[in-house]
Amino acid sequence: MKMRFLIALISLISYTTIKAQDYKGEVWGAYINTISLSDTWKIWNDYHYVTNGFSIIRPRLPIRRPKDISLPAGYAFVLASTSNTNQLIRQENRIWGQAIKKIHLHPKLQYIIRFRYDADSANPWIVR
Repeated sequence: MKMRFLIALISLISYTTIKAQDYKGEVWGAYINTISLSDTWKIWNDYHYVTNGFSIIRPRLPIRRPKDISLPAGYAFVLASTSNTNQLIRQENRIWGQAIKKIHLHPKLQYIIRFRYDADSANPWIVR
C-alpha cells in the first residue's frame, strides 16, 4: 500500500512540474491607415510590432477599378526572432502584388477571389 501511494505521489509531482511549453505574454500593436489620393488611388500603410521580437512594415498602393476589382501591390519588410533568443533568425524584404475580385451574393454576403504573388529572394518566380 505504501509503495502504491509513493508511486502515485511521485507521478503527481512529476506531472505538475513537467510542461510542454511555457507561456510568455506578449503585446501585439498595430497601426493601419489609408490615405485617399483620388477615387481610384490610395496609399495604405500597415505597421505591426510584437514584443517578443517580431515586426512588419507593409506599405501598399492599391488601385480600385470599377466592378469591385482591386489591384494592390506593395513591399513587405519583416523581422522575426524566436522566443528562446533575441537573435534575428529571419529577415524578409519582398515585393508583392495581388488581384482581388468581390462578388456580391447577398446584401450582407460577398465572395472574394484573391490571386497573390510574393517575390521570394531565393526564387522570385514562385506564385503562392
